[in-house]
Amino acid sequence: MEKYTIVQHEQRLHWLKDCPVLLQSYALTKSNTNNSIFLQCKFENIADKSIKAMNIAVKCSDVSHQELANVGNFPYLDINVQPYTLFGDKTPVALPNNTTRNVCIIPLKIIFSDDTTWENTSERAYELAEYEQQPISSLGELADQYKRDLHKICTDSEKHNYLPANINGFTICGCSKVVLNNTESCPQCGINFQDLLNVNDSGKLHDHLTQYEAALAEKAQQEQLLEQERLQKAALAKQKFKTTAKKVGIIGSGVIAIALLGVLTKQVIIPNVQYSNAEHKAQSGEYDEAIQAFISLGDFKDASEKVLETKYNWAKDKLAQGDTEGAISLFSTLGDYSDARAQITEIQNQTQYDKAMAAYQAKQYADAQSIFAALGSYKDSAEKATDCKNKIGEAHYSAATTALSKNDTSTALHEFLQAVPYKDSISQARKLGNFDSKIRIGQSCIYYFASDGSIKISGNTGAVPSVPNWKNLISFSAVRASQFTHSFGNAVMGLQSNGSVVTDGGGYGFMSNAVSGWSNLKEIVLGDSGFGPPHVVGLKQDGTVVAEGWSGRQRAGETGWKMDGGGEECKVSAWKNIKHIVAGDGYTAGLTTANTVVVANRDNYDFSAATTWEDIAFLSAGEHHIVGFKTDGSIVATGSNNTSQCEVSDWNDMITVCAGTNHTLGLKADGTVVATGDNEHGQCNTSDWKNIVAIWAGNLYSLGLKSDGTFVFAGETEQWQNDIADWKFW
Repeated sequence: MEKYTIVQHEQRLHWLKDCPVLLQSYALTKSNTNNSIFLQCKFENIADKSIKAMNIAVKCSDVSHQELANVGNFPYLDINVQPYTLFGDKTPVALPNNTTRNVCIIPLKIIFSDDTTWENTSERAYELAEYEQQPISSLGELADQYKRDLHKICTDSEKHNYLPANINGFTICGCSKVVLNNTESCPQCGINFQDLLNVNDSGKLHDHLTQYEAALAEKAQQEQLLEQERLQKAALAKQKFKTTAKKVGIIGSGVIAIALLGVLTKQVIIPNVQYSNAEHKAQSGEYDEAIQAFISLGDFKDASEKVLETKYNWAKDKLAQGDTEGAISLFSTLGDYSDARAQITEIQNQTQYDKAMAAYQAKQYADAQSIFAALGSYKDSAEKATDCKNKIGEAHYSAATTALSKNDTSTALHEFLQAVPYKDSISQARKLGNFDSKIRIGQSCIYYFASDGSIKISGNTGAVPSVPNWKNLISFSAVRASQFTHSFGNAVMGLQSNGSVVTDGGGYGFMSNAVSGWSNLKEIVLGDSGFGPPHVVGLKQDGTVVAEGWSGRQRAGETGWKMDGGGEECKVSAWKNIKHIVAGDGYTAGLTTANTVVVANRDNYDFSAATTWEDIAFLSAGEHHIVGFKTDGSIVATGSNNTSQCEVSDWNDMITVCAGTNHTLGLKADGTVVATGDNEHGQCNTSDWKNIVAIWAGNLYSLGLKSDGTFVFAGETEQWQNDIADWKFW
């Protein structure tokens, strides 16, 4: 089976008004190994200076043009693209959703070698360059005159099949090269654009055609007069030497031979000598003189082809001498001749590869990795990039273990994070950093527990006004129901180190009453509730469990909610030896010290499979499903599977797992994240996440913490994503 499949290949030119980079083509390619999809773009620098970096954005949609997750900003770095050369096609752009079948490419910023920039402040996308050049033949009787005038000002006039055009801020040369309007001359055929536009003047062409035809007529008349004069002289000679006919015949033959010799000399012998001299100069390395000589021969033999061949050989010679810039400059004038474009790409790739190898040999692995990664599949760049990454990871990992041996946990954590995803660096960092406890997900808020003990909130902060004042929490829980309208949507509860319980949000009074009299707690959780107040569950220091909730019934004379012991989800009084509890909508689950699971639930969903699980390290609760993380890194799940949120049987080599309302996330040992379940809002679009050390799942979104302390997110995040941009774990 082929490793990759190209699912779309757009080979038509795209442009953006005034943009100095053209989009020559692009392709969407699917990996047949993991079904991921990536984009490869082929750009052309049409500026008069080299480019050292470019940023693009990509808007994605599926086959029916339904919008998918986008790529906000993708950089092409350290590219050193010379004027009028291609780039980008060796650099894959990973797309967030593997159902992407249509893309809209937006050039954001171009940085030139002199540090000047071009920016697309309106974020307009590339558009199809729809234009139709008129062929020279459309000039009718003026077509041949146009070619004659063109030949006088362009040494590569044979490349011109069309009339020039100005469209959308671009000039399209007669040789079909597209450049910016302010460009002085064509980089492909060398013609000055002002001269070219002057040629395309019907009035001048008519005048020149009239002059040309008059010159032809005058020449024909002169030739006719000369012929008449010749005939008269011949008749006179014949009469004069009538008696010596034989001698006259001999003389006549000599005159004809001399005339023929003159024509032969002018049209054949001299050009052949010039052609031979040009070939000799080319073979002797006098390339410039050879090129000029071949150009002066015009259409004689294959002189025009020899011009290209000589330029090509000159470029190859420069390359052999180490003059890569000179070689690229010459190859760039050859257009599609032979493999000139491929030679340019090869030179650029080899130059970057050599630079990367130099950094590698100097043990500057970070610099080397960056360049190797940009080279993609060139030579062994992918393997070298991986090797560099491992060497970087190995160095940081070694520093971390050394710090651990000295009980310097702060340095150890920092070094393990730098090593991600080398070996078990993610697991080691998680042990030291306790990341999972730093974030809690509510219905419309995200809660962040900072290192100074304060709580930051993103989202609808007005719904939980007292939470920022809470201190010294040992347990915290928030309702994460999928129903956005009920009055208990933002209910939160915290257990403080002194044993007291604090509540806030919707229905906090009911929750306060529910926990009245509870003591010796070490963990407290709220169940999700689609209707009515959530049930409250507490884990006591002795491993027993207490619970309180609303049974779903109202008695005569009651006008509001009442915590009356709850339903089946609160039948936990017989539980013993419990070390961890979770709760969802209508169920409670406990993890025993024997790593088995007990469940109390209403009849809404069947959770009986969970009671057969063994070797469970911890549990995660969705609204209507439970996920168990086993000690061997495999995952089990049970409960509602209406959106495939329990399809985790093939997940292995996991570090942690997190259940959202109707989807499930898994963090793998290599720092990537897998997801299953409801993806209506893109909450499962995590396939491009890398170097992740912690994950959280909410109602319609997913959140990941990267090893550099920043966050990534997927799904419906507009309520809070801007607020967490400045949240830093370290």
